Amino acid sequence: MPGRQIPSFSFSEQLPIIAFDFSDRKGDAMPVDFNLIKATSTDPSLFINREEDVETLKRLLRRALKDTETDDARGILVKGDSGVGKSILSRKVVSELALEFTPKLMVWSVDGGRLSGSRGLLNRLTDVAHEEIQKLGHKELAKLSAVVAQAADYGKVTSSDVSSISKELSAMGKIAGGILGMFTGESSLGWKRTTTKGGTETFEILITEEYLAKLISRLLEAVKYFGFQVLIFLDNLDRIGRMDSQEDANTIAELVKQLLELPDCVLVINLRSQFTHHTTDRRELTHRVIKGLKPEALMEILKQRLTAASLTEEEQNQLAQLPLQEIADKFSRLTDNPLAFLRWLDFWLVQTHNRPDNLGRDFRDFIEQNFTGVDLKWLKKAIQELQTAKDSGLSDAPLTTLQKAQLLKLERAGTVVPDSLLLDPTERRYRLIHDLDFLFDSEFAKALN
Repeated sequence: MPGRQIPSFSFSEQLPIIAFDFSDRKGDAMPVDFNLIKATSTDPSLFINREEDVETLKRLLRRALKDTETDDARGILVKGDSGVGKSILSRKVVSELALEFTPKLMVWSVDGGRLSGSRGLLNRLTDVAHEEIQKLGHKELAKLSAVVAQAADYGKVTSSDVSSISKELSAMGKIAGGILGMFTGESSLGWKRTTTKGGTETFEILITEEYLAKLISRLLEAVKYFGFQVLIFLDNLDRIGRMDSQEDANTIAELVKQLLELPDCVLVINLRSQFTHHTTDRRELTHRVIKGLKPEALMEILKQRLTAASLTEEEQNQLAQLPLQEIADKFSRLTDNPLAFLRWLDFWLVQTHNRPDNLGRDFRDFIEQNFTGVDLKWLKKAIQELQTAKDSGLSDAPLTTLQKAQLLKLERAGTVVPDSLLLDPTERRYRLIHDLDFLFDSEFAKALN
């Protein structure tokens, strides 16, 4: 049984595969059954291209890390379409800066896509802070971060908890005062008087979002006191919860405002373009727009992922029999979005019979699997209007042939993307989600029939 190995592919202008002549083939091939493309992976080791963006982000963040005393350079807002590469780019930059500034820089990294609401994000941030501080082996800071993380987790602090916290932190002196002060006195946020079953008067403090943000601020001040720096990386900030309405856009704007009030840290925030609310356009953040890639860059990404794949000899032979070069070249000319490009290839490899002459029918299945419940007649109308705009050199258009309810259903199905969530749907301009860019091609448009 052959063991796993790294394929020794040699790249020039071709992919590391062999084209297959379908005239010699008997029947359809079976789909491949291994995870080759890893379309959604944002592992920095898979990063390729965008060297200029990497150097620009590093330069901006170095400047921010060296000047945390002013409000003019608090961090970077990385924005762009879904799937354009914000996450893998930011992770690459942050991981390299962490090595460059070690051991004095801590990175507190939180993925909003796995959380629920602003409170979920703040809670996770306290957990990450405690985990990273524990890695330092710094006992005083670890005690402080444990108090903050536990308060966030429990949601309230009782009078007996305050007594225990005071005993734990009192020996630390002045540096613990900032956090201890949050738990003393009736003026504390969320403080309220309670009575036990036995009639004893006591109190508790509810850990509201505002209260938790202040606790995190006191922790950051302590971190600075001990000579460390913090870079807070918030990926997919716009994916906390459902996040598809005007109310959600306002929530994101308020959260960004709250995060910018945290002292003694530098922020890297990733947002999809439609969530770039006017209140996030603040002087404390430098905006960096990430754009799509040319066909040759997309092909380089595929080559890199094929090289990184750990395949058995049998899997390599199976892959070599597929017309992947032909299909990848076609896909790379239908979109500039890396994630869409990789998703299509992954779908074609794993869930079709890998024929190049059946793409329209195959990708109808792609639509049905990834856009559940979408009305194809409405989508077809949207495509027609967007195609007209595209022919005129525009990337978006108002969808005037559709009613408000139809527009909202297409939005919520994830098929079209508004330019802003602040306008009424009938006033918005729309573009097609990049995962469906193939529908602008006549061969694939058959998927809507």
